[in-house]
Amino acid sequence: MNIISIINNKGGVGKTTITQNLSICMARKGYKTAVIDFDAQANLSFSIKHEPKTDLGTLLMRKQPVGVEDFSTTAYNNLFILPNNKDINSALFGRMNLTDQLFVLKNMLKGLDYFDFIFIDTAPNLDTPTFNAMIASNHVLIPVEYDIFSAIGLAVLYDNINSAKQVNENLNVLGVITTQVHEGRKINKEMKAPLIKHFGDIVFKTAIRTNEKFKRAQAEQTDIFNYESTFAEKRGIEDIENLSKELLKRLKKLN
Repeated sequence: MNIISIINNKGGVGKTTITQNLSICMARKGYKTAVIDFDAQANLSFSIKHEPKTDLGTLLMRKQPVGVEDFSTTAYNNLFILPNNKDINSALFGRMNLTDQLFVLKNMLKGLDYFDFIFIDTAPNLDTPTFNAMIASNHVLIPVEYDIFSAIGLAVLYDNINSAKQVNENLNVLGVITTQVHEGRKINKEMKAPLIKHFGDIVFKTAIRTNEKFKRAQAEQTDIFNYESTFAEKRGIEDIENLSKELLKRLKKLN
């Protein structure tokens, strides 16, 4: 089972957008897929229509392994979600002992072998919940924009990933995904070369191009595949499909 956290301590880089649409893409391909909304903003829980069961905060405080029956079903075949009620924050983890603060999610997912993929959407900060997500994961995906603040933030993020690796030696950086990309913008061209030079093959060849349809789809609680289906240009669908194919190739090389 591939457990993949989508992480960046900078907001607005497309973590939730990628989590939502990539997981739906995998489910459409026939993979049994789950998403975990580990961000207190709970935007993912809004974006994916589902039939609510127990929320994530309750399950975390229960501190027991979960089964597929604990996941909420969604409007999509093969896709399940653990939604939250905007309570996945440091205060929730502060009510746990120190061991649980680090391992509660990992222990909760222990023995769960129903899914091919679990994607974890995280908050735009490097707090206790995000660290907990990294300890529970096999891989991390890092969405970034072509700007100086994303470049600076990556250095801090890598320090935290390396700290998590000391506890979870199986944690792997699956790749950096560039988002909000507009090749005609000067800043994109200026930041692309140093990003590729520094991170090399870690950077996905697929870029998520600037596309307002992602936001419009989320506002209507739908995905890019449904939303763009009536448009002649299907740029968002193309980007997510290409990203999913590249991700599967990377995972195949690792296995």
